[in-house]
Order: sequence, then C-alpha cells, then structure tokens
Amino acid sequence: MINYEEYTEKAKKILLDVQDILTRYRQNQLASEHILLSMLEDGDNIAIEILNGKNISIDSLKKDVEEVIGR
Repeated sequence: MINYEEYTEKAKKILLDVQDILTRYRQNQLASEHILLSMLEDGDNIAIEILNGKNISIDSLKKDVEEVIGR
C-alpha cells in the first residue's frame, strides 16, 4: 500500500490518477507508462515543462503512450 502522506500534493494527484488509468484500461499492474500518461493528462508539472522545452508534442506522445498501454 502506498503511503501518500510522504508525497507532495501534485505527486499524490498523479498517483491517484494512475489508479483511474488502470481502471480505464482494465489493468491491475502499475507500470511507468501509466505514470507518464497520468503526468501527460495532468498537463501542469515538471515533465510537461521539460517535454515542451524539448519541442516534443504532448498530444502525440500521449497518443503513443495510450497505444502502448492498450496493447
């Protein structure tokens, strides 16, 4: 069980949203792509800033991650 008290509010939100993603895709094992998708869907975090700084299309990456998760 995850002890959410050890995390920032933003990290808690990302992790809680991961649980929704797992449910949406009918999966029960957490993987890095689930966390990445949660961060991409959140849209307001350091990962988004870094990706935007590297001129990476967030929408395109999100579609790619969704495809990987859906396999």
